[in-house]
Amino acid sequence: MGVAAEIVLYQHHECADVSLQGFPVGGSVSGRAEFETDGWTVELDTDLKTALSRRRVRIVSVGMFRSEAKMWVMLTLPLVGRRIMWLDKVQ
Repeated sequence: MGVAAEIVLYQHHECADVSLQGFPVGGSVSGRAEFETDGWTVELDTDLKTALSRRRVRIVSVGMFRSEAKMWVMLTLPLVGRRIMWLDKVQ
């Protein structure tokens, strides 16, 4: 997909620091995302939402497997459409 992601998850606070880099997101963007445990509701901070909107990128949803070893982020990207990124947990 050409997008690298780093997500620092604060599960007890239901938020995460998000950094995306790569051509499809127009360089690099970062900010804070808040999420509901339903895995579909994601609210981005104003700066992150504005930066992604300018690049026509949208974070649709996020979720984590029960083992907490892997999570996914569903994105809508220009030219390629909706994609799911699988992220492995790094200690």
